[in-house]
Amino acid sequence: MSDRAPGDGAGAPAPVAERAPGPLTAAVDEALAALAGPAHCGLRHPSGAALTRIEEAATALRRTGLKRAAALVRTVLSAPADATAAPAARLDARLHLLVGSELLAVEGRPHVRQLPLRVIKYDEPFGSRG
Repeated sequence: MSDRAPGDGAGAPAPVAERAPGPLTAAVDEALAALAGPAHCGLRHPSGAALTRIEEAATALRRTGLKRAAALVRTVLSAPADATAAPAARLDARLHLLVGSELLAVEGRPHVRQLPLRVIKYDEPFGSRG
């Protein structure tokens, strides 16, 4: 008997219920989306709507307790509109938010666990078990 025997086709797989994101994830996702907007219409002269969206995202980050992320997002608003300051502020904020987003995603998966590291000695043959 094979464990890969075909099914009878009578039952469809049950749909997977998608969980709503938590407040931290929602705030980080919105801030990332808000920062992406000006990249499409120009970093040096973002529209008033884009600036409002970034300000609201910073407020939501602060409200959820992500004060450092909020400060970095607000720096984007106050950065001088020159060739280096605005993109550098935006990059700092995006990197901070992307790392936070990854950490939140991993935290939300209970099946992900940290595996212990095994130290390999240089004099040990490749593939040997210790």
